[in-house]
Amino acid sequence: TSAQNRWVIDLVGANAAVDPAASWQEAGGTLERKRFELGYKWDLEKLADANLKPGDVLEYFVQVKDNFRLNGQEHDWVPSGKLRITIISHDQFNNIVQAQFESSHSRIKELQQGQVRSKTETEALKQLTDKKPAFDEADRTQADRIANEQSNTASQTIQEAAKLEALSRTIKENKATDPSLQETAESVQKQLQEAAEGAMKEAASRINDAKEQKTDPKASSARQNQEAQQRNASMAKAADSQQKAADQLRQAMDRLGNFDGLGEFRQKIQEIKEHQERLGRDFNKAAKDELGKKPEELSKEKQDELKKLAEEQENLAKQTQNALDQMNKKADQMQKSDPNSAQSMKNAAQIGNQQQVSGKQ
Repeated sequence: TSAQNRWVIDLVGANAAVDPAASWQEAGGTLERKRFELGYKWDLEKLADANLKPGDVLEYFVQVKDNFRLNGQEHDWVPSGKLRITIISHDQFNNIVQAQFESSHSRIKELQQGQVRSKTETEALKQLTDKKPAFDEADRTQADRIANEQSNTASQTIQEAAKLEALSRTIKENKATDPSLQETAESVQKQLQEAAEGAMKEAASRINDAKEQKTDPKASSARQNQEAQQRNASMAKAADSQQKAADQLRQAMDRLGNFDGLGEFRQKIQEIKEHQERLGRDFNKAAKDELGKKPEELSKEKQDELKKLAEEQENLAKQTQNALDQMNKKADQMQKSDPNSAQSMKNAAQIGNQQQVSGKQ
């Protein structure tokens, strides 16, 4: 609803969906009370005479009533709480998705770095125990820790895959104009799922096999050597699987885009902005008691102080502009090879430009 328009959409009647885009099904309950679930695939483009545009706010709610009828009397409709949808442009939506890609890239990077560390620790444990007939208690504790970390990495990777799967659905539901966004989300989600359920799971299993290997201290030297070789082979295969998983995570990062350096750019812009704001406060404080005076009426000391602050502000403004120019230049260079990262870089430069503090006071 809006100040100009109001729409009423009938979804359910006589305990059945009456709109093709609606779904109505029982969702449990008791003998005294049944529960139903209502789903509605709302296509805002088909909302009659709405002519929605970016910035419009669509307020909506659901109202229901029961089947009570007695002597021509019925219960009144009962409305739900009101919710709102703010309409955004396709460009705004694409920017939101790019920001999600960047966040996902950062999380996957942490997982990839952790995976490389786990592989290094696995190789170190293998080398340390290579000549031992069996793991001692300290070795088993170390192997158990590595296996747990590996399982935890797999679990976090699956969670990240689920986030990208949800993002893919959001992209589809919002009918994004750039098809590469959904393709990227789906591709990376599958890569993460395969890494977690394949190489990562295999690595944890191999490490546990090595840890739980039983050795008979009374066995012959030949038998003990054979068991040691089997254990070492399990550790080697675990390390190979960990390397494969790390490679898969790196491929997922590359598919999302190259966001390396973007965080540093943003941090630099933020630091400059904060410095500009401090200088602005210092300038206003210094000039507070000199309002209404002409420059030549100020003391030499005060003139020098204000001049120095103004020069520092101007220098910081130049630093800000230089950083923004670098971001835009890098975005242009990446446009063909990595459009996702290029767009994120341009978005960051645009936000930085909007937030830029003037060097003049």
